[in-house]
Amino acid sequence: MIKIENQLDKKWSKYYLGKVKTSSFNLFACHLFCWTYMYSVKMGKQISPAVVDKMFMDKGGYSGDMIISEKASEILGLKYFGREYNINKPPAWSPSIKEVDFSIKGGKQQHFVIRINDKTGKYILDPYQGVKRAINYYEKKVGAPNWETKHFSYRLAKVA
Repeated sequence: MIKIENQLDKKWSKYYLGKVKTSSFNLFACHLFCWTYMYSVKMGKQISPAVVDKMFMDKGGYSGDMIISEKASEILGLKYFGREYNINKPPAWSPSIKEVDFSIKGGKQQHFVIRINDKTGKYILDPYQGVKRAINYYEKKVGAPNWETKHFSYRLAKVA
């Protein structure tokens, strides 16, 4: 079974995003962990975030420590359709990457999770602690149930 990795796990403390030695997996790799989950689903087996990080480094998937979504999709063999900012227009497929606001007051800290819509319901898999959460967990946390801030979106990448 493919799972979302816990970015806070001590095993990731020695890893950094790309070539930027200040952006550790433990603090800044939620987006990488989401791309890794998508790639694991595509490959049908658990893939390490360190493997995907190396792929991104070798093939130009980073701008500094920021993942370039279009390039990440290309590198991993996924289809990319851009971003969607309307909460009422989630992708018709699952899994997908969802960008949320991670800060308590809203609008300050970007975070990425995996959005799932399956026979058991709609929920997110969160690399922060590596857990399953309610689909609207972060919207409620920052007091923006209808995405009143600009800090929520879907990254429209699809497992081909």
